[in-house]
Amino acid sequence: MTLCKNARSPFRWDDLRFFLAVAQAGSLLGASKILQVDRTTVARRIDALERSIGKRLFSTDDNVIRTTEAGSAVLKASERVNEQITELEQLLYGTPEGVEGTVKIAVAQGLGDAFIQDILALHETHPRVSIDIVSVANPMELVAERKADLGIGDAYERPERLESALLGNLEIAMYGSTARNGQPPGTWIGWSEYAPKPFIDWVNGHVGEGESISTKVNSWEALQSAVLAGGAAAPLWCMLADANPRLERLAAIEAHYIALWLVSPEGLKRQPAHEATWRFLRNRIAEHVAAADRG
Repeated sequence: MTLCKNARSPFRWDDLRFFLAVAQAGSLLGASKILQVDRTTVARRIDALERSIGKRLFSTDDNVIRTTEAGSAVLKASERVNEQITELEQLLYGTPEGVEGTVKIAVAQGLGDAFIQDILALHETHPRVSIDIVSVANPMELVAERKADLGIGDAYERPERLESALLGNLEIAMYGSTARNGQPPGTWIGWSEYAPKPFIDWVNGHVGEGESISTKVNSWEALQSAVLAGGAAAPLWCMLADANPRLERLAAIEAHYIALWLVSPEGLKRQPAHEATWRFLRNRIAEHVAAADRG
């Protein structure tokens, strides 16, 4: 789209809703589902916002929409505005303490306890909301079958037939124990549950020359324990592994990235407790992931 810096139109606060939806969804189509409008309307409102401020807020790379440098700055400010609007709504329509109910959250087993503290922090804002956390191989499937209210999981592509919000991109790298004292890994450990082909290709492409994955496990705890036990190497989430002084990255191996999603059933109006949890986790976990990415 063409921007003219000398012909700015008045800024419309409502355009921020569209900007936030695109930033969180990662696509115009995803944003249209969140806002329950057509894709053309979303594109038109984003174009109007960019024209009004005279700056490009999004760029497209491999069909994935990302915020530009200016867009990232606007995103941070918009999230603060959104939080203030939420507080205003609570003053007008009810306090957080008035929200109550039970929310079942399915979390991918492979994420370990990366976001447990973020989920538990919900009680500080919504003390009357009860949380039921289940660790499963495929949280998206559980939510699609409506056996869970919300799901947190990693996937390369936007989950189909679910309402989803992109929380960020998780970095994963190969790690070994510091006890190896610089020696090459003696064993390579992989993930035994279903893993997408890009991940398998990355793992197989970085094991030692002439070597292969000799052991597979199905949990974060088992992967980490196997590495700490001796001379093994395994793919671990950087935001967790970097915090452990007994683990170190294998410097010669480049990192890999997988998107993290928050999902709920598509086309189903969320109950107040579900909506409050959705809003809280969408902001809290996105901030956690962004902070980990900044290092």
